[in-house]
Amino acid sequence: MYLRENTLLQGGKYRIVRYISHGGFGCTYEAVNTTWKNRRVAIKELFVSDFCNRDPHTGSVTVFTRSKQPLFDKLRDKFLDEADKLNGLMHTGIVRVTDAFEENGTAYYVMDYIDGQSLRDLVKKVGALSEVDALGYIRQVAEALQYVHSKKMLHLDIKPANIMLDGNGKAILIDFGVSKQYDEESGENTSSLMGHSPGYAPVEQSNNSISKFLPATDIYALGATLYHLLSGAVPPPASELASGEELPSLSASVSVATCRAVISAMTINKHDRPQSVAEFLSLLDGKKDSGETHIDDGETDIICFKENQMAEKVVATEKTYQVGDYYDRNGIRGVVFEVSDGGRHGKVLSMDRGKTCWCTFLQSVRFIRTGASSISDGQFNTDKILSRNDCDKYRAFMWCRNKGSNWYMPSKEELLTMYRNMDKINATLSKQGGTELDGWYWSSTESDGWSTWLVHMGLGSTGDYAKLDAKVYVRAAAAF
Repeated sequence: MYLRENTLLQGGKYRIVRYISHGGFGCTYEAVNTTWKNRRVAIKELFVSDFCNRDPHTGSVTVFTRSKQPLFDKLRDKFLDEADKLNGLMHTGIVRVTDAFEENGTAYYVMDYIDGQSLRDLVKKVGALSEVDALGYIRQVAEALQYVHSKKMLHLDIKPANIMLDGNGKAILIDFGVSKQYDEESGENTSSLMGHSPGYAPVEQSNNSISKFLPATDIYALGATLYHLLSGAVPPPASELASGEELPSLSASVSVATCRAVISAMTINKHDRPQSVAEFLSLLDGKKDSGETHIDDGETDIICFKENQMAEKVVATEKTYQVGDYYDRNGIRGVVFEVSDGGRHGKVLSMDRGKTCWCTFLQSVRFIRTGASSISDGQFNTDKILSRNDCDKYRAFMWCRNKGSNWYMPSKEELLTMYRNMDKINATLSKQGGTELDGWYWSSTESDGWSTWLVHMGLGSTGDYAKLDAKVYVRAAAAF
């Protein structure tokens, strides 16, 4: 599915170092520019997963059927046109696009490589950020977004994963893969394939009904991103909020002004949101419109807006969980098997289990090492396996990730934690109609011997095994 390491592009000008990630529209790689002393770059490749194939030997991209070819050709032209527009963006808070070209039957553009971590990775590592830190990053992103909007462009995919922190801690906005540019008089001018990230995209983007330049679409995503930084959780999809689901409250430690800004930015009706980045920043600064009043009922803060519309209660104690609790929030449904931060964060296991082997390489002989060696971090192991060119052969890992981007195959220690809390977990699984823990389970941790560590739910014993016909199950896990 991905270009192999050391693949050369543009006659050897660029050499692929590693695959980084894949979205619905393309793959991203780390590479080096061999003509500039192996300077590190990032390369985005147009590869629409819904209808693209790749020749594993040549790397060439083709479409599934002839009927899809005209659409792919159109997307390729728009992809290159978008790269040309992005090349004209000059801002320290926006990743720089330096080159674009066609090869392998598809298109590529080249960006500066940011040696750091994304805000999503930071939150995964440390949990919810302090309000001071979260606002510091959001203000940097807002400054860059103001510049983008001044060019009559929308980003359309703002989320923690698309905000990188460089070595100095500066927030840099990346991945304009679904951005649009608009002509001030005639409307939409360019567009890649429309897409959206659930939790961060507003309803008008989910419905593919963006036809005019409207900064409020990006502002929804900016508010949702701030919510994630402050809560450590992905917000519910806009479609669910529109159908009546409430946005879970932020911690009582978050200021009323910040809560107000988040609620306002994530308003379902696009015309009721802040209509510019400057207006959103004014809310963060605690500046109120003349039509607002503030009521203090002694317990919670309630903000009343114009036209007698009342915002949700934005200051409340964040819900906490204990091991064995049923969890059903933010698109994750399962049973809590581990908690941290006083129960505000933790891990859940899936309600169901799969009967699938660790990988098709498993035999009664030693197999190719993959580097999925962490005994405690199944997320690391899963990402490691799924970054391989042959990741489709690792059935158990694919089964877990197919539940969603947050799901992964548990490590050896995570399975042992499930075993230690098995009575509480099985009680909830039974009550909620799930499949109880029993028998052998694959872990995502390679062993030093035959293949991979297994854990028995019932005995608590561990072992490594390497036969395709093994009676071993797989369970998925996710962090909240």
